[in-house]
Amino acid sequence: MSNAAICMPDRLKVSRETWILGAICLIDMISTVLLVHNGKAIEANPILVPFMNRGMMWFVLAKSTLFVGPLFGLEYLRLRKPVFVKRMLRLAIAGYLVTYVLGGVQLNMADQSTLSRVASRGGAPGQVLR
Repeated sequence: MSNAAICMPDRLKVSRETWILGAICLIDMISTVLLVHNGKAIEANPILVPFMNRGMMWFVLAKSTLFVGPLFGLEYLRLRKPVFVKRMLRLAIAGYLVTYVLGGVQLNMADQSTLSRVASRGGAPGQVLR
């Protein structure tokens, strides 16, 4: 391999913030799949519920598309507005973590009867309360 193939210009590298946000989204997706599969949660995102109802593979495909696509777009935009995109990614990371933690707290505070009531009002089996 040539040295040029190893050393990429900084503007072509994926930002640390993009990797972090992508990892958070991936962890969220995997934890949702595991919780739903084990009957401990249902998907709360109304955009993703129809995909979850079709099956896990549809859900994974939709969820992946909804976070990978925007991350590619943000990386492209970062070439023109690096400071703005870096700030927006950091804001998105903070927002996602706050939402994820609050959802986890809400889920842990909810008892099984609450989950049953949500399911009886039209939630899919195992919907995460976030």
